[in-house]
Amino acid sequence: MEWRKYDLPENIKECIILAEKHALISKEYLQQLDQAEELALRQGESFLRMLILSDKAYHYYLNANVDKAIQCTKQAVTVAIHINNRKELARFYCNLSSFFIHKMHLEKAIECSFEALKLNPDDVKKQTVYMNLGVIFRKKKEYKQALEYLNKAVEINQKSQDKGVGLCYLYSNIGNIYLDSKNYESSIVNFKKAISYFSDKENVMSKLIALEGIGEALLNQQKFQQAIDYFQHAMLIAEDKKMHVNISHLTYNMGKSHKALKHYQKAITIFEKAITIAKKYELKEQLLLILNDLQQTHCLNGDIHSAYAIQGELLREKDVLFEALQKQKLDKLMHKKEQEIDVLKEQNEQIKQQNKRIKQQNTELKQYAHIIAHDLQEPLRNINGFSTLLKYRCVKELSGTSKEYLNFLIRSSEQMHQQLNDLLKYVTVDNSKNAFEKVDLNKVLEKALFSLQKEIQEAKATVNYTNLPSLFAHEAQLQQLFYQIIHNALKFRHKDRNCSIDIQSEIDNGFCSITVQDNGIGIQKEYLKKIFILFNRVDKKKYKGTGVGLPICQKIVHNHNGTIKALSNENNGTCISFTLKLEEIF
Repeated sequence: MEWRKYDLPENIKECIILAEKHALISKEYLQQLDQAEELALRQGESFLRMLILSDKAYHYYLNANVDKAIQCTKQAVTVAIHINNRKELARFYCNLSSFFIHKMHLEKAIECSFEALKLNPDDVKKQTVYMNLGVIFRKKKEYKQALEYLNKAVEINQKSQDKGVGLCYLYSNIGNIYLDSKNYESSIVNFKKAISYFSDKENVMSKLIALEGIGEALLNQQKFQQAIDYFQHAMLIAEDKKMHVNISHLTYNMGKSHKALKHYQKAITIFEKAITIAKKYELKEQLLLILNDLQQTHCLNGDIHSAYAIQGELLREKDVLFEALQKQKLDKLMHKKEQEIDVLKEQNEQIKQQNKRIKQQNTELKQYAHIIAHDLQEPLRNINGFSTLLKYRCVKELSGTSKEYLNFLIRSSEQMHQQLNDLLKYVTVDNSKNAFEKVDLNKVLEKALFSLQKEIQEAKATVNYTNLPSLFAHEAQLQQLFYQIIHNALKFRHKDRNCSIDIQSEIDNGFCSITVQDNGIGIQKEYLKKIFILFNRVDKKKYKGTGVGLPICQKIVHNHNGTIKALSNENNGTCISFTLKLEEIF
């Protein structure tokens, strides 16, 4: 383990040493590592916890629990990112890539490999990454790409200090690519290179792959006796290391070689041995291949009765395999759905918490705005009141400039007073749907027009509207919406023509679109995008106002799940259009 390099707290070191003592006993080993991780977490030893997680992952992988290995490595990645340890992070991404290859999650394996490369790892890790990419693209049957990555790994190896270490595995993989693409001569050349580079520092599995690969290439070249020699050599390693899958495969290939040499009785004996191994270790797909070859061998040997018996067993095993594959497919699908449900549950919980936070923030914001507005009103009233009092009581003593300053102070306080009132209106536009009910837009508009009766008469304006629909909405908000838009049309009327306001509606695809067209002064193109921004005003000197009216309109329309926009040309009037949903909003 990596931990030996570091000066660790004694209690954590004891747990890890105990874990190593129980290394052959899976349960005890993991218990000790779990305890060590818990202590590291409690004592803030992030670096050590990261190494322990990595070791747990390796242990799970050796015990064929790849899912747990992936889980622990992902946790190690999170810690490595947190403490900004790029060196270990690159190693964890390499490991994740290997685990995903084992699970045949090839796209995830590619992603992890490139994440490792982004961290500019040392040559050893870079070699591992290219090696993994070679294996991935071989499994994807993209042999050209696979060879490019494996050759890059070979180049790095030959330039490194540990030149030669790992070349056995690399050339074994290159040999397998040529074997898969049926280039048997090239595969044999590379497998032999792999064997020549084998040393005590190499994993013996690499040599086994090379020997077995040469045997398969020779078998396909119909050099059966030579193939048997290589299979037997590989078998010595497989039996010594108790590699049961390899033993079964090698035994089957030797049986095929003897069958091809017409040593039928020998082949039958070997096939039967292979069947025993395949059944014992539940190698179902391998078992079908062996039974098929055994049946053919019995036929070639003239034993039709035995061939018929094997045929019956073959059919039964096919049924068993089919059921197992269907169950496996169903289990995989169920597991995927459970994962999707868990993800959705987690996302829903996150959304729920986020909505709760937003609601709380909105409440606090409203309270904050109310407090500001109300608290500022009092000093403003004092400023305005005493300024006005000073103006009338001391009118004779004040110079012309002083009176001008005083008038400016009074006007500014009145303007700020209006801004605060409008701000209150804006923040109190309720986005709750509780007050939504069926409302007649004609009645809503009439109420708004009644509130503006004085302004309409002063402007000598005409307001025309067609019959408007009924919909589910917040009545008071819609009244305010019409009020603000029509008020703007009256305020920005053209001095050279009578003010005319036309209101029309159109229903389409469940929405009611309403347009309010005036013949006023219009809006310059550069100002159109700014009119819905709070406190933005077109001409502050010429027109009174606070720049809150249209932002209030936008907020009301958004509360009704609608949209609002303005179209205008200077001196040619303005058209405000908004959409409202017809059906009830909940």
